[in-house]
Amino acid sequence: MTRNPLTDPVAQALPAPEQHSALPPRPSFAELRLGLQALDHLLRQALAAAEQAYGAQAASDPFRGLYLSGEDIERLATRAPGAALLDPPPRPSLPGLLTAGIARLEWLRQRFSLDDFDLQALWIALAPEIEPRYERIYAYLQDDVTRRRPSVALLLDLLAGAPEARLLLRERFSPSAPLLSGRLARLEPFAAGMASGASLLSSALALDESLVRFLIGPDGPDPRLAELCQWEPAAQRPPSVPSWLSEALLSELESLSHAQPVRAHFQAFPGSDLLAAARFMAGRRGQAALHASLPALLDSPLGASPAVELFLRSAEFNNALALLSSVDACLDQPWLHHLIARSQADLILAGAQPWRPHPEQPIGLAQFHFDIPTVAARRAAWRAAAAEGNLPLPDGLLDELSQRFRLHPGQVRGAIVMLAANQPARAAAAPSRQAWFAAARAQAGQALQAVAQKITPRQRFDDLVLPPDSLTQLHEMAARVTFREHVLDQWGFGERMSLGRGVTALFAGPPGTGKTMAAEVVAASLGLDLYRIDLARVVSKYIGETEKNLNAVFSAAEDSNAILFFDEADALFGKRSEVQDAHDRYANIEVAYLLQKMEQYEGAAILATNMRQSLDEAFMRRLSFVITFPFPDEDARRRIWQGVWPPQAPLDSRLDFDWLARRFRLSGGNIRNIALAAAYLASQDGGRVTQQHLLTAVRREYHKMGKTYPEAERAETV
Repeated sequence: MTRNPLTDPVAQALPAPEQHSALPPRPSFAELRLGLQALDHLLRQALAAAEQAYGAQAASDPFRGLYLSGEDIERLATRAPGAALLDPPPRPSLPGLLTAGIARLEWLRQRFSLDDFDLQALWIALAPEIEPRYERIYAYLQDDVTRRRPSVALLLDLLAGAPEARLLLRERFSPSAPLLSGRLARLEPFAAGMASGASLLSSALALDESLVRFLIGPDGPDPRLAELCQWEPAAQRPPSVPSWLSEALLSELESLSHAQPVRAHFQAFPGSDLLAAARFMAGRRGQAALHASLPALLDSPLGASPAVELFLRSAEFNNALALLSSVDACLDQPWLHHLIARSQADLILAGAQPWRPHPEQPIGLAQFHFDIPTVAARRAAWRAAAAEGNLPLPDGLLDELSQRFRLHPGQVRGAIVMLAANQPARAAAAPSRQAWFAAARAQAGQALQAVAQKITPRQRFDDLVLPPDSLTQLHEMAARVTFREHVLDQWGFGERMSLGRGVTALFAGPPGTGKTMAAEVVAASLGLDLYRIDLARVVSKYIGETEKNLNAVFSAAEDSNAILFFDEADALFGKRSEVQDAHDRYANIEVAYLLQKMEQYEGAAILATNMRQSLDEAFMRRLSFVITFPFPDEDARRRIWQGVWPPQAPLDSRLDFDWLARRFRLSGGNIRNIALAAAYLASQDGGRVTQQHLLTAVRREYHKMGKTYPEAERAETV
């Protein structure tokens, strides 16, 4: 029997994977002292040899290394080719004592494929970071007071000696050798002016700052990343399984936790608690966790590439599992792929878009797709968070919140925190339904506001004047949004549908017949935000721009939990015709692209058009609802005239709404404009709204529409 890890504690007792190159402890001072003592012994031999080579007076010359005397030139000219500073070379056992017993150097050996010479060179270059006296010793040995870091020549003198060995060991300082290719160290000229002409032997070996911190500094990320990342040391206890992880996804993560090294891409909707998944994996592997957002690194003073490289090095030198989130903006950037490819850090990339391999820098990444939590998981999250916040949450409201808002448990906790902050400490009443829904809406992504206009719904079903069938379909549309998860997930219909999980509707009718108002009504009844997208502004005459604009809208809407209202849909959804020229072909591509995005969108989308007859059947089949908004007849106009007034509006008792509905063939939008204009006229006159005010406003509305006001009928007015 398959156990459910969400409810069965036995299923959570997973076998621990092998520890991934566990980080050895930082060396003690006693261990460092042993290495320095061995180095001192080696340097004493070198100093004795240097005194013979440079002369006894060299040590007392305050300008030594700053000028060349005739004696210096003579000494250099008569030196035997290939002669080393230490001749004979040191005993084979002596250099080995430099790094004996320092576990982190051995860790580097395994991780970066270093040999004994590499480790000894690193130790000699590290010594001045421990005791500055070594800088003066290196300067003396190199016959130059400005040369305080060991050069390649000095390292070869100290560790190689024989000319044949020196020639072979030069390769250990090539760009492809582990020291440089692993970015453990770099070669630097002794002076800025030597940068273009410095030889390999005269270049100094400088250690990477992250490596120095790894060897003798405290554990944790580089201080330069302090404000840019989150660090969690390795947990002492086995990690608990995040409650929202599905059994299938948990099994895949468990398989990934055995990878050496970890290379994965998490695709998830914005707001997903991917950090919890990364922490779980890090705990399973006995590692620390390091998290940073790529946009934050891009904006850092370090610069984009250096900041990302430093982040990866911090993870690598702390044996941490790194999570780099929000990588969508740089998926096509070669430098990011290059940094990832050459890093040995355990790394998880995360974003809303699928990973796109770079053709010139392929990276093997395991792909993971984090689906939106199921209704059951969201219900459990709401219940647990409400209990933790000591807020009563009735079952009916619990069902509404979990079904209508596709929120991650982290966002649910954010909603509870907001509610608790706005709830008086001793309030007797529980938060209202409106307060719960407002807190849930606040957790949704706000990116949609940059590409759409947010509409605050103020209308209710009682305010609509529509034929019974149209009203019924609006109720059915709201019900489909409410029970969508129940039908698709619990009844299994979603398993047979690759696309079309959302709710799409077409509102068709002449201008002013209530299409926008109906969208407000649906949004208000569901407690969801409503965003209006003007397609007349989205459509572009430039090829490819329309698709780009539409993609921006749907990408921003992914985590909005909002209803999208596409106004002026005629600008794009005109009848697709046979291809006569290139313009027709690209117009069809734009329509097809929109249909594709609509099918992928899992929210509710409403399209408004004035010309239903111009839409072809292929488009109509993809819609959940097609609701007609007819031009109001006399009875409908009468109801609109009667219901358009707020209760506080002072109306003259002689207003004849029956006559107005019969004589003026106006849409609901026109009637609302007339009512508002008449109210301003009445307020200016300081009295009630009279028939004359209405007739004046009607005449103004006719002029706005470019129509002739029926003057002959004014004789029948009251």
